[in-house]
Amino acid sequence: LMEEKHRELALLTQALTAVGAGNSPEELFRSTAEKPDEKLFAIADTCAKAVATGDTEALYRHFGKQLKEYLPMSAYEAGRRDTLAPLGELTAIEEPVCNPAFPNIVYQTLRYGKYSVCVKMVFYDEKLEGIWLFYRGKGNNA
Repeated sequence: LMEEKHRELALLTQALTAVGAGNSPEELFRSTAEKPDEKLFAIADTCAKAVATGDTEALYRHFGKQLKEYLPMSAYEAGRRDTLAPLGELTAIEEPVCNPAFPNIVYQTLRYGKYSVCVKMVFYDEKLEGIWLFYRGKGNNA
């Protein structure tokens, strides 16, 4: 919790510094988002592919301590199974994209025959601290 508060304080300090220099905080976040962390993207890509293929062990290796406590492997596996079962065959995995305002939040779309699923991943110190799966639309047209 203390580490998270330090990160928030650092972001607020950066925003105040940007405003003090005559820039908007949005510019600060936009410039950060245009330079994605390649290592973070590689981890996110590994995690999304693990979701798509059912490789729970590979995904779980990237879970942070807190996420492991909140989301036991068996609960994740049940949620994944129920979410992906009706989607059909996996047809594509898109490249990861970071949130423009929060570069530690990465989205990656998994395209299936019937629907697509977006995997939202939140990272702190290169550890996965939040993961959500949500439907994105019809198959390859989403």
